[in-house]
Amino acid sequence: MKNNFLKSIGTACFQLTLSVSSLSAIGSPSYYRSRRGSYGNNNIPIFQVSKENLSADLIPWLQELNPDLAICLTFPFKIPENVICTPKKGPLNIHFGPIPTYGGSDPLFWMIKNEERTATITVQQMIETMDSGPVIHREQSAIYPGENYGLLGSRLSQLSANMRGPLLEKLKRNERGTKDLPQYIM
Repeated sequence: MKNNFLKSIGTACFQLTLSVSSLSAIGSPSYYRSRRGSYGNNNIPIFQVSKENLSADLIPWLQELNPDLAICLTFPFKIPENVICTPKKGPLNIHFGPIPTYGGSDPLFWMIKNEERTATITVQQMIETMDSGPVIHREQSAIYPGENYGLLGSRLSQLSANMRGPLLEKLKRNERGTKDLPQYIM
């Protein structure tokens, strides 16, 4: 079940990222063993990182890729400021929970445990303080009675892929969230 959930998250990230710009690579936590090698038919390399060596692993990799924008989707580690500053236009965080109410790790678990009726996907500009950057976009969806973690996560993954149109339009219009954002020129 976990591998299917990870596959749906990977697919959603891939679809969303392709619509924003060209996808150069995917970063993945080292404990997701099923994500080694390359992604799909496009042979997009998957780079695995560990929590202990996050800066040491990510900075040279990002400097080599030289991305304009990075998209972080359900990444489980706090990303250090020196890594956040590496992409020219910064990283966006796609968080499967309303921020600040369900900021932090595993918001899906907490929303289900607290019997919430609505799930929210929050897209925000990443800053050093976890889950506190300016919000760029939000999407909401009902949590169905009896819906489990895997089903909700898969559904939100697909919803995140489908929100690429509104998100791309906001980035093109240079819309700002609740705090100042870097200038987007797309």
